Amino acid sequence: MALDPSATPGLYLWRTSNAGLYATTNLFLWLKSDVGLYTDAAKSTPATADGDLVYRWEDQSGAGNDVVQVTAANRPLFDSTRKLVQSRVGLNQYFTTPPVPVNSRTLSAMFICKVQGGRGPYPRPVNNALFMTSANTSSLYYPSVPGGKLVANNNQVVKQMNCWVPSSLSCIIVSFGPTNATVYINGVQIDNPPLADGTSNLASILGYTASNNWTLQGGFQEISFWSTAIDSTDAATLFQHAQSAGVPASYSKVFVLDADSITYGIGAALNQGWPNQADFGPGSQMYNMGLAGVRLSTLVANAATQIDPMIQVGRTNVLIVFAGSNDIYGSLTPATTVYANLQSYCTARRSAGWTKIIVVTTLPRGGVAPEAQRLKYNTSIRNGFSAGTLACDAVADVASDANIGQTGQQADTSYYADGIHPTSAGHAVVANYVTAAIKSLGLP
Repeated sequence: MALDPSATPGLYLWRTSNAGLYATTNLFLWLKSDVGLYTDAAKSTPATADGDLVYRWEDQSGAGNDVVQVTAANRPLFDSTRKLVQSRVGLNQYFTTPPVPVNSRTLSAMFICKVQGGRGPYPRPVNNALFMTSANTSSLYYPSVPGGKLVANNNQVVKQMNCWVPSSLSCIIVSFGPTNATVYINGVQIDNPPLADGTSNLASILGYTASNNWTLQGGFQEISFWSTAIDSTDAATLFQHAQSAGVPASYSKVFVLDADSITYGIGAALNQGWPNQADFGPGSQMYNMGLAGVRLSTLVANAATQIDPMIQVGRTNVLIVFAGSNDIYGSLTPATTVYANLQSYCTARRSAGWTKIIVVTTLPRGGVAPEAQRLKYNTSIRNGFSAGTLACDAVADVASDANIGQTGQQADTSYYADGIHPTSAGHAVVANYVTAAIKSLGLP
């Protein structure tokens, strides 16, 4: 049954040759961040001001599947500037819906979202988990972790996939049926794994599970669900719509950040980590692969399988590495060893095909012995870059900064949240150095 937009205004989403895709029998959830947000159960008080906590998000599909959160501490907030319904750092926010059984072989979903990025090992929160049930069963989710899983059918892993979600405003489409699950990110098909038997139930949005604490650090501009499969033509049409919502149509530069908890965003307010404050230039897409607690030695071991596959043919691929602190302070690794690991990492990445590589120097954390190693490590980076013995194209020397880079400055609460991670203001300083390093590359 084709949908007549004149007869049912507001339900006809986008023009398409497959009008049946947008029939009322197929579209069963449509959430938009510019309409239907309320701070109360009765829908008497719209959520329109920046920071308003969202109790109910009204379904625009006509199916009546409003999503709600009755617990105030778990409610996402409304970002009036970005027009996003988003999570709050350090808290678990999610919505629940009435049970809506959906055959997993005929289910499609589209998310227009902006995620802070990062990756984390189970059960650490995974920033880009987009959709799970509160019981961690009968669900699908899409995290931006290496080997990110597409999960469905009573929590059976359909397939491990090496694909990631950009940390800029993006369009993600997941289509089930009839025999495969297809994932599109910004108009590009990423994978097409086979489906297992079972069903999925629409239950929880924003990535929270009570049992496993998966959270999304980011926000949604739009969410749509259909009880039908979406083919490549439909996906292209949806991506056209996403472009009208602000998702870039194309890009020429790819930035991948391989780093630790500072890049992950710890210490900063949501979307105020340095990756969100830095200027990557026009035509760029950024992937934040920051991982809390990771050591440079681990990045060296994993880069060939987790980072190098992110190189995109036909684009300028820029790698930014910001690590070494956890080696020096966490495992008390000598600076000479950490620097040798950095040299090995950069040399291997150059051989793998990265167009440009930027190295970020390490910030203070305290302790006499490790601090001396930090200073030695940073000096080695500067000298190696100057001498051409470190295979990188620029150094973002945040350790030289007069406010955040000197010995003991981790105690300044204006710039440091906990003696390790910068505040939003500290992240802004890091962003300025990284931006300057990017501009020094002379990229078009």
